Amino acid sequence: MLSSNKDNLKVLLIDPYYDDGVSSVPAIPLGLGLIGSYLIEQVPNVEVKILKLMSNILEYIKLEKPDVLGVTNFMWNTNLCIKFSRIAKEVNPDVLIVFGGPDINNKHSDQERFIRLYSHIDLLVEKEGEVAFTKIIQTYLKVNRDKVKLREHIGELGNCFYINSEKKFSLSPKLPKIKDMNAMPSPYLTGLFDDFLADKHFQPLLETNRGCPYACTFCQQGDSYYSRVHFKSFENVTCELDYIADNADEDAGLYLIDSNWGMYKEDIPIAHYLKELNETKNWPKYIDCDTGKSQYDRIRHVAMDILPGLMSISNSVQTMDQNVLDNVKRLQPKDPVQVIKEFEVGGGEVQQPDFILPLPGENKEGFMKGMKKLLDTKANVRFRVHPTQMLSNTELDSKVSIEKYGIQFKYRQHSNFMGYCDGEFICETERVILATKDMSLEDVFYCRTSTVLLDTLLRRAPLRELIEYLNSVDILVSDLARALTDSVSQSPEDVQACLKEYKESYLEAMFDTEEEVTRYMEVHQKDYISGDKGGDLLKYSMKLWIDHCPSMMKWLFSTVHSLCKDKDESVHKVIDNLEAFTNLLYYDRINKTTEKSVESQFDYDILKWFKEKNNTQIEKFKYPTKYAFKKTNISNINKSEVWNSFGFYRDENSELPTGTNSRYYLSKLRRSVETSIS
Repeated sequence: MLSSNKDNLKVLLIDPYYDDGVSSVPAIPLGLGLIGSYLIEQVPNVEVKILKLMSNILEYIKLEKPDVLGVTNFMWNTNLCIKFSRIAKEVNPDVLIVFGGPDINNKHSDQERFIRLYSHIDLLVEKEGEVAFTKIIQTYLKVNRDKVKLREHIGELGNCFYINSEKKFSLSPKLPKIKDMNAMPSPYLTGLFDDFLADKHFQPLLETNRGCPYACTFCQQGDSYYSRVHFKSFENVTCELDYIADNADEDAGLYLIDSNWGMYKEDIPIAHYLKELNETKNWPKYIDCDTGKSQYDRIRHVAMDILPGLMSISNSVQTMDQNVLDNVKRLQPKDPVQVIKEFEVGGGEVQQPDFILPLPGENKEGFMKGMKKLLDTKANVRFRVHPTQMLSNTELDSKVSIEKYGIQFKYRQHSNFMGYCDGEFICETERVILATKDMSLEDVFYCRTSTVLLDTLLRRAPLRELIEYLNSVDILVSDLARALTDSVSQSPEDVQACLKEYKESYLEAMFDTEEEVTRYMEVHQKDYISGDKGGDLLKYSMKLWIDHCPSMMKWLFSTVHSLCKDKDESVHKVIDNLEAFTNLLYYDRINKTTEKSVESQFDYDILKWFKEKNNTQIEKFKYPTKYAFKKTNISNINKSEVWNSFGFYRDENSELPTGTNSRYYLSKLRRSVETSIS
């Protein structure tokens, strides 16, 4: 960073994040760093400051009164960005304000809203920002910091536009996509990110390539502008990795923001280098990434041979219906079922396929059949089902798509990003699809209920012995989930009430306008931050175990018996044994008594059978076996502690959980079990 003097142009670059953001770890603002480092290289007499947290930004704007405010605008900080732009203008009416980011485009489906939000912004940058922002600053200095004259030179700029007095867009020419990734100086190596690396609360980000060859209509990188992929040199990547490893917190991970990590040949040497860093410098502790959508053998090699245990495989399936894939222009080079089976061989790493519900053309039966097809692989899969978001600057967010597919959407708050900034309550919103002409709201909630129940059965394997046995007699987890979904009306009353609450909670905060969302969230802010309200899939799949474990177990095993009604009596005998075994494993979650050890005799040596696995039939272990189920130091912790570990129902003084490993999933709350010799 250059030293400050009165002739310098003071540039503040911000990617605002709420101080009390509880949904995720704040990421180092890589995009702004690339813009800032390129600007410093190209323009003399410029002072660049990069900030992220709301309180730091507010203090800096009021004290330093920057000459230029550059803002990265995402879905999760739009309203906070607008707030800071207005504060900056109040403090310094002459400030030049430039917005960029994925949500900035001149083809938004709701033009009236866009103009209302951004008409006071001096310039808006689309697509890549490094060259575009630098050209703006160079021209701004050339016209002696005259904002009116700057706009008059719009034809000399690139990738930007502004909203004129007639509420129309005045556009600059388009800039070619940046091909030489090495031409962008690293914000790590130039020291721009030293303060962020020193703060353990920030997640390091790195980009090794830019672009995506796919054209998905729901994704902002589906635009043809991004279709060519360009790579940073291996040497430059390793220099950045070395710098991060030497300066980041020892417990930090790494987020690779490439759109398709692991599927390019260039990723292989980088993966080997990451393994070497982990072994020699104990960093990174974990790697977050979005794995690619083709070249699965290469991805498998990266994830399972080179970096086992450091990264997970995120199979972005989205849907199993080919017609729906065609609707959203999603290329699926290989059958996802075959991919999952191949990834399962030789390691069984957890795979987390992503689904989006509802997509254009998807119907209830198609979604359920698709989920069944995936789950019937018997692989180590824990899927994620996301609501379909209407992201700006995507083909899905167009009047043509909305009318063609009968899309019904609502606004809701986004990921608990809200708070008071300079005395005003600010809340971030998102648009989600509630229903389409092919999937009614009732059908959507049938699928969502099934998703909750599947998550209850599968997340961290609370019922691994039962699932293993059912697989051996060809009763699959998809059949069990479907049976539970179809019998909700016959489930225990408290289970029914829980699933009804899930639907009501999901719909409660849905509104037609952003203003309604903000008014509602200001009233209920504390309830959402504490987890009394909201929570969606995680909260309600865990609620079935935390608050309703006895009823859930009773209903679950009753449903299993029904599924096996055509099986031999011996099957039902095994199920009875597994039910008794499971109830004693979770003795402290089901019973009010607190015996330190409980003994019981079984007809099978369940422990030995499960240890053998590999399709070994349990009948081979049919001999009387007595087990002792002993209380552990956490098996009987109270519900409030369990809820707090997930971030729900917290009082004002309780600390947030530090990560998923700190959560008390049901499988962590088992009693220890051993063969009794009494």
